[in-house]
Amino acid sequence: MYCTNCGWKNIEDSLFCEKCGEPLRPQTADPQPAGSPYAPPAQYPLQAQSAPEPVYMAQTQPPSAKKKKTGLIAGLILGGAAVVATVMIAVLSGDSPLEGAWYNGETGVVLEFEKNGFVVSRTTEGQDEGNYTYNGSLETGTITADGDEYEFYLDGDKIVVKGAGRFQKADDDFDAEDFLDEFTGRVSPKPSGT
Repeated sequence: MYCTNCGWKNIEDSLFCEKCGEPLRPQTADPQPAGSPYAPPAQYPLQAQSAPEPVYMAQTQPPSAKKKKTGLIAGLILGGAAVVATVMIAVLSGDSPLEGAWYNGETGVVLEFEKNGFVVSRTTEGQDEGNYTYNGSLETGTITADGDEYEFYLDGDKIVVKGAGRFQKADDDFDAEDFLDEFTGRVSPKPSGT
């Protein structure tokens, strides 16, 4: 079947021209003379061609740049979703370097970070509760408590909170109450007879 737009010979059942992509209209007779590798319909002048193009299987629709872009966009979306999922799993699985207690031996403040974005600040005068956000790739974050925001960043095994100083990561057996009692010079009496 020949294309009525460019004269290209297509596979008989093709819906679109393999060369120019135009829809093909069924023809009643095959205008190709016997023994000729290419003969366009009589109403089109013969055009010089360098080498015959390969014949492919019939296409159901013309080639489309949109189809390629759609695949690229879908790939980007899936890739982005995979990155977000990985980050969420890391945060929710407790892999946050912030989780746990941090103390400042100069000011007597203890920060206790939980993996759900909740933070408790303990001092000898009491405690405040707030929330925090943390960007693991930049190792920076913000603590929000009582309407105030405090920016912080990780510096090795310390957190530097702007306006509040450096906080050291506490060991697993750290006790905030004991630390605060020792900080004020008041050691809690131990129960006797135990």
